[in-house]
Amino acid sequence: MVEDDGEVPDEGEAEKAYIEVCVRKGNRIRVADQRCDDAERGYSWYFIPAEKRVPALGKRAGKGSLRKPSGEILRAAKKGGRGNDVSIVDVEDRVMVCVRKETRTRVSDRACNGRKRIFRWYYIRIDRHVPAVGEKAEAGSFRVPYGDTYNAIQKGGIGTKAAIDYEDYEDSDIEDDTDDGSNDTATDTDTDTDRVTTGCGIGCRRCTGVCNGSSSNGRRRGGRR
Repeated sequence: MVEDDGEVPDEGEAEKAYIEVCVRKGNRIRVADQRCDDAERGYSWYFIPAEKRVPALGKRAGKGSLRKPSGEILRAAKKGGRGNDVSIVDVEDRVMVCVRKETRTRVSDRACNGRKRIFRWYYIRIDRHVPAVGEKAEAGSFRVPYGDTYNAIQKGGIGTKAAIDYEDYEDSDIEDDTDDGSNDTATDTDTDTDRVTTGCGIGCRRCTGVCNGSSSNGRRRGGRR
């Protein structure tokens, strides 16, 4: 197994920017981001200081760390490189749906409001397809996004039409769904807290809504750092 380079700044160090790339854990070969977005086993985000060279897809990553640093985190173009040409800021608004972690099958929002970690929020760009309850979610991410997030109507559809604003959430048909995972007895032992999202971004302990179990969440601010 390849060791972590461990270049993570001290807490007192000035905030700096990092580029995140998805790598195979065993050899740190860069792969498509979607594998890490979907939290596939055997893959992990790797964080490289913005001033260092970022590998292209298929190349080995170095001069970084598997440990998430503090500071601004950006994505990288597939071709890799160094400096401004390689960094991508993902600020698209997203629609969030509750899914079973292992299958990404959409379930009721109530399942993610509970304590069972076999359910997770999955964030899909607002210009893409949002699955109906019972369908598999695709092309999104378990990572908390930078932009605003919205809940979605039960029947899904194109994100711009399926998204629900705060004032519309309580009147939506999403709460009519009964598959909230209440009959599931399995537990999830995943302790990767960076992957366990709540829909409230980094302000979870200060916000209301899904963090304390309320269904009145509708639209939320992102804020992933």
